Amino acid sequence: MGPFLKPLRETGVDGVVLENPATDFDLILEHFSDRYIIGGIDARLLYNDSPANVRRHVLETHAKTRSLPGYAMSVCGGIHGGIPMENLEMYFDVRARLGYNSEEWRRA
Repeated sequence: MGPFLKPLRETGVDGVVLENPATDFDLILEHFSDRYIIGGIDARLLYNDSPANVRRHVLETHAKTRSLPGYAMSVCGGIHGGIPMENLEMYFDVRARLGYNSEEWRRA
């Protein structure tokens, strides 16, 4: 998707929802940091890595995006069966500690 990001931005879109973890997230940030971005968490990591690396990934993603008002953290491609429970628990625990939780949406 990298070669299409600049032309996509030039169309005037308001933002992007990341469905493919293969798209370089830093490149997305380069082109859309002033627009809406939904995504950033690599589903492959949730399926195949350790809870410690899931924690690291969520914290790194937060560090890259915390100043972006139009950013919403989510798993690229969604969360489906087969993810180890300890990785899911780590993902949601770290998200909640960073302030990404459903309570914010319920009050809106």
